[in-house]
Amino acid sequence: MRSAATKAHRKWRRESEHVAERSLSVHGKSCALSPKDPRSCKCECRGKDHGSAWGSAPARRGNVRRAAGLTITVVAAVTIGPLAISAVLGGSSAGRKSLSVQVKADLNKALAALAALGFRGTRSPNSSTSGPSYFTDCAKSATYKVRQFLTLNPCKQYATATRTVAKRGATVPVAFSWVEMHTATLAGQYKVKVDAYGTGNPPGVPPAFNGRCYASGQHGATVWTVEVHPTGNVNVDQEILQAAVRRKLPPSYLRQHCPS
Repeated sequence: MRSAATKAHRKWRRESEHVAERSLSVHGKSCALSPKDPRSCKCECRGKDHGSAWGSAPARRGNVRRAAGLTITVVAAVTIGPLAISAVLGGSSAGRKSLSVQVKADLNKALAALAALGFRGTRSPNSSTSGPSYFTDCAKSATYKVRQFLTLNPCKQYATATRTVAKRGATVPVAFSWVEMHTATLAGQYKVKVDAYGTGNPPGVPPAFNGRCYASGQHGATVWTVEVHPTGNVNVDQEILQAAVRRKLPPSYLRQHCPS
């Protein structure tokens, strides 16, 4: 009797569990069979995601954790962004240092070449000595058409220096200028403008220099200029100019930029 009752009870439990299993749902739709055979589930996922019904909570928590991790990564990237920009902006300091290195090298070589010809720097009260000094507003101290160009095309920075050299009692002021544009193309356009007589002085060059003995050159995005205050002796002026720019200038260039 007990055995028969036990069998009947077990049968009743199996039937009850079967009914319960049929009432479970996945994504809002009933599953036909038990969790042991999820392939017959008639939900949209077609039995591929039955884990969401047979113990769904842990799986979903795992997804949430992964999503949270992704969010943190994105935020970190956004936070790092300004630091990267700061690093780029910090490169401007390197740019200033790069220009100062070029200025120092050019100036030292020019003075050494002048000294080799007997034109040495003087510290007399009437001598003109300044710089090198560095600025960012090129248009402010430039003149005429050069100023107009730099107003429309602002430079990145510029440096200027003035030295007076003397030989046998004759003193000659020499002005140096370095203008760094934002691109080499703009630098080339600036050089064309500043290299023509009557277009005005580069930034930082005093008005006392009239452009009658002048040379320029380009190194990447930087245009350098050297201007000699005329002595009245064209041969001396041209000699000083060529020593200051450290190169032999063609006669045609000298006739145009440092004439008698």
